[in-house]
Amino acid sequence: MDEKILILLHRSFDGPLTDSEQDALAEALAASPELRAEKEQIATMRAGIARAPADSFGPFFAERVMQKLAVETASEDNPALFFESLVYLFRRVALAGAVAVIVLVAYNWQSSDEISLASAFGANEAGVEEVLEMPIESILEPTS
Repeated sequence: MDEKILILLHRSFDGPLTDSEQDALAEALAASPELRAEKEQIATMRAGIARAPADSFGPFFAERVMQKLAVETASEDNPALFFESLVYLFRRVALAGAVAVIVLVAYNWQSSDEISLASAFGANEAGVEEVLEMPIESILEPTS
C-alpha cells in the first residue's frame, strides 16, 4: 500500500479533501482490495468509538490533578533540601567525631609520661636511629 494514499484515506475521515486528492483516493480504492478493507476497518473502528459512552472524570477533575501535581512537585527530591539535610547530618557527625578525638587525646596524654604530639595520638617517639635499627638488626641477625 502506498503511504501517501493511506494518509489520504485517514484524512478523508477527518475532513474534506481537495478534488485531486479525492480523485487519487478513488482510483486507489478501485484498484486495491487491501485499501478497501483498510477503509472498512477504519470506518468500523470510528463507529464503535462514536457509540461508546463518554466517561466523565467528575467535577473539578482539572483542579484535583493540579493540586496533586503541586504536592508531588513540592515533595520531590529537591537538591536544595537534600544538601540541607546533609549539612544537618554532617554537623552532628562532626561534633561526635570532635568529641571522640578530644577524649582519645586526653586519655593518651593522661596515660603517657610526657606531653607531646606523638603521645597525644598514642605513638612512641622514636628517633631515626631506633627506626632504622630494627629492620637492619633483623636482616643482620643470623638465623639458625
